[in-house]
Amino acid sequence: MTKTAGKVPQLIRGIAAILFVWLTCAVTLSVVMARRAPAISFALGYRTSAGEAALALLQIADDPKANGDNIVALSRAALRREAVSVDAVVAMGTIAALRNQTTRAEQLFAYSEHLSRRNIPTQLWLIENAVERGRVDQALIHYDRAMSVSENTRPLLLPILSQAAASPAVGDPLARMLARRPLWWPAAMDYFLASPNAQAILPKVVLALKLRADVPTERTYLISAMKRLSDAGKTKAALSLYGTVRGPTEATAPIRGGDFEHVGNLPPFDWNLTESAGVSGIIQPGGVGSGHALFLSAEAGEQGEAARQVLDLPPGAYRLTAIAGSVAPDRIDRPRLVLSCLIPDKTVLIDLPFPTATERGTSMTGSVIVPPGCKGQLIQVIMHASLDGSGGGTMPWIDDIRITQMSIR
Repeated sequence: MTKTAGKVPQLIRGIAAILFVWLTCAVTLSVVMARRAPAISFALGYRTSAGEAALALLQIADDPKANGDNIVALSRAALRREAVSVDAVVAMGTIAALRNQTTRAEQLFAYSEHLSRRNIPTQLWLIENAVERGRVDQALIHYDRAMSVSENTRPLLLPILSQAAASPAVGDPLARMLARRPLWWPAAMDYFLASPNAQAILPKVVLALKLRADVPTERTYLISAMKRLSDAGKTKAALSLYGTVRGPTEATAPIRGGDFEHVGNLPPFDWNLTESAGVSGIIQPGGVGSGHALFLSAEAGEQGEAARQVLDLPPGAYRLTAIAGSVAPDRIDRPRLVLSCLIPDKTVLIDLPFPTATERGTSMTGSVIVPPGCKGQLIQVIMHASLDGSGGGTMPWIDDIRITQMSIR
């Protein structure tokens, strides 16, 4: 008796385990079949909440107006089986919205979001509803929720958001949201950089994000934003972004790193050096004193820009000075220091050839007038390969570039 009684619990536990596995498989099968083929699921007797909700959603995709009553009936049946069926609530909310029963739709979608914030149709409807009511703050909350839980929503929502963000009514609260760095901020930056409204969007969002120059991916976004703005003639806006990282002293300097001793890594307002097989600019020891200078190299027959930097000089008269070295007296094609306007027509303000110079260096100077309307300037070091073979294999260099404003009497 005792021996037999001892075996019963083991058998019970075994049956219970098998039953548990069966129920688990049955429920799993019903859910899978209900979502993939709900009609077959029903034919096999799997009438579940998920199946009825899935059929309701399929009929919405087919013809929601013609199937409206049946969709509601299926959704109610699903909710009777399982009161937390998000799909069923979404189906009923969709029909209510299509029937212009706005209050009813708001109630249903609010309940759907209460059940799950991860349901994308719910978030999309709530975005649309908030926009219709003029509630930008609420719309942005649902944008955030949708894009945070599903990367697939970002290509759908970000183009719309980047277009709307040009308006301060959207751009300002969006910037405040981005300051918290939601998961989707890098994807948003990609769209904002490519947006035709980048001039209006980037200053706000980049300042809000507080991009760090010591983090490679963030530095790349910062450089891209500054270049996008400066190319569009918004030099001051771009320079304000530079100033948040480098400080106001560097941002307001006529030229940065002209002595090539402490050169930053944030072009276009720090030096952008060319590194190619044809033409290159290399900062290395040499030049004036015991510091560094910019050394220039070009292959035979090659020429082009070795270094560049964007400036923001106000209209006025300036003196441009530098020290050049290792330029042979019989060299025909000399390197040049060129300053031009960025906007409106890239007018060249000065084109200053390097003088003949020994390796110890020779000063060079020129006068520049920056006219009104010259929005941002570009200073370039242009290198030519010697056509006559002169130069003896030495690399020309330039150092101590300075721009000084002159008073006009």
